[in-house]
Amino acid sequence: MAEVFGVAASALSVAALFNNCVDCFEYIQLIRSFGQDTECCQLKLDVARNRLGRWGEAAAINTDPRFPTNARDSRQVRAILEEIALLFHTSRESSKHNFDARPDPMARFEVKNMTPAFRKPHDQMGVIARQRQDRTGLLNKSVWTLYNSDCDKLVEQIARFLDDLEKLLPVETTYRKLAELEIEELDSGGGLGGLLDAAAGADSVLYEVVVKK
Repeated sequence: MAEVFGVAASALSVAALFNNCVDCFEYIQLIRSFGQDTECCQLKLDVARNRLGRWGEAAAINTDPRFPTNARDSRQVRAILEEIALLFHTSRESSKHNFDARPDPMARFEVKNMTPAFRKPHDQMGVIARQRQDRTGLLNKSVWTLYNSDCDKLVEQIARFLDDLEKLLPVETTYRKLAELEIEELDSGGGLGGLLDAAAGADSVLYEVVVKK
C-alpha cells in the first residue's frame, strides 16, 4: 500500500484512516477557470467530504470502541478507505507532474473570493465536517492543485467508494436524519444556494433532502 500520509495506510487504525481521508479535502487547491464552475467544483468537494463524515458519524467510527464488531466488515471498510486514500495520493502525485513550475498565483482559486451563494454552504459544511472528525494526531500533508476536470473525476470516484461504504454498513435511518439536520442548519444560515447542483451525482441523499426542502 502506498504511503499516502507519510506512513503506510495499513499501519493506521480504521478510525485514523477515516479521519485522515476526511482531512485530505482541506489540502486541495483548485485552479480558477470559468467563474462559478470552479465555485461549484469546490462545493462538490465539500459535499463529498461531508458525505464521508456523515457516514462516519452514522456508523459511529469515532465514538464506538467496538467499531466495527464484525472482523470481515472491518477489513472491507479498511479496504475501501485505503482506496479513497490512494485516490488522494494519486491525485497529489499527478499534480506534481502537471505543475513542474509553480502555477501563477492569480490562477489559484481563493475561497475568500467565492460569491455568497457558494461561500455560505462552503463555510457551513466545513464546520459540520470538522465537528464529525477526530482531528487528534493527524499526519502531515501537503497542498496539491486540481483543475475543474480533475476535480470532477476525483469526486465521481470518491462517490463510488462512498456508495460501497454505505452498502457495506447500511445505517440509512440515521444517515438520512443527519442529512436532514445538515440541511436545516444550512438553510437557517442561508447556505442552500448552489448546493443542489453540487449534490447531484455526489450525494443522492443530500440531493433528495434539498429537493424536498
